[in-house]
Amino acid sequence: MRVEMEEMHDAFYEEDTCRLHELRRELERANKNCRILQYRVRKAERKHLRLASGGEVDEELLRNLEQDLKVRRVLASYRYNRMALSYSSSKPHEHVCQVAKDVSVRLHNELKNVEEKRMKTEDENERLREKLIKLEVNKETLQNELERTREVHTHTHTHTHTHTHTRIHQQYCICCCCCCQDDSEDLKCQLSFINEEMLLMRKKMAKLDKEKDDAEQELQKYRSFFGDFDSLQFKGEAVGPPTARQSELRLRLRLVEEEANILVRKIVELELENRALRAELDNVRGEEELSPGTTEGVADANQGAVLSDLREQLQLVEDEAEFLRQNLAEAEEQNRKVKSELKKLRIKEATRYAAEGGALSSEGGAAAMEMLKEELKAARLQVNELSGKVMQLQYEKRVM
Repeated sequence: MRVEMEEMHDAFYEEDTCRLHELRRELERANKNCRILQYRVRKAERKHLRLASGGEVDEELLRNLEQDLKVRRVLASYRYNRMALSYSSSKPHEHVCQVAKDVSVRLHNELKNVEEKRMKTEDENERLREKLIKLEVNKETLQNELERTREVHTHTHTHTHTHTHTRIHQQYCICCCCCCQDDSEDLKCQLSFINEEMLLMRKKMAKLDKEKDDAEQELQKYRSFFGDFDSLQFKGEAVGPPTARQSELRLRLRLVEEEANILVRKIVELELENRALRAELDNVRGEEELSPGTTEGVADANQGAVLSDLREQLQLVEDEAEFLRQNLAEAEEQNRKVKSELKKLRIKEATRYAAEGGALSSEGGAAAMEMLKEELKAARLQVNELSGKVMQLQYEKRVM
């Protein structure tokens, strides 16, 4: 009875450590989102200063960004509190499912908010497009007036006076065009940030749905093997025969193999992305070598845009690699747990068969243990191959 109690204590302690790691990862993600939002706020402040120096004020965008930052911080604290409450509960799997559902609902609400912000930005884009059209019309009218003034001043004034007047009008038109280009670039940056945020939200939603489904499947399997937690009766005897423990270990091995297959698919996707990035880099280098000296400005602008896109894609690939490393670490931890449980089960079977003196049954248990050892070795080799592929991908990213 004491041994069983110690095993249960060890199992709950390991689950608590896993939850602590999950809480830390959630906090890191929340800090990352806060840093992104702080960067956006600083950018909006710079834009506000530039507009204030030019004579225009755009305080609504700053207020929206600050409110978004506050909402994100509140959501991060609320998420931390909810995870802490689920950490102190006695039914881990049910609370994990509930937390996943709550997080999915909150992320759905955040997606709605992001969609509303996107609609607002589209409205702002329409308004700025109308402003650009008006500026173009004003530019055409100014050009017409400039031509008329040229015709009038050729008859009335000297050539020098007309030249200075036209130069002033040209400078004014150039300033208007520069302002329009700056506004369009800022709008493009905002749209890119919103698209990135939407992609991250969708990835998080898909990940949470997948984790919820996996948790529900694992809970159903545990219930099918052991029944409900309340229906267990603790007596002086052991909880179940060693065959039940062996089936549990095989189930865990299957889960580890499924996670390894998922990691293999993700690594293949990362390899395809790396090949695409290499092809784009080769194209950019070829264009740099073939571009003439007269079009250096246009080539530099195109090169900057392509390099910024490549940096963003590389950042996303690095995030995926970090996620894969975390999954590999979790798989290794699960392998260690399975090893420890196999050792405990082997010791129990050895003591039981030594007490009973059953030689044939001990040979059957040894054969089952050998099969489990082989399965563990195969899973360990697969995890090592995956870690090697991840290291290779990291090296390729550094080279790029």
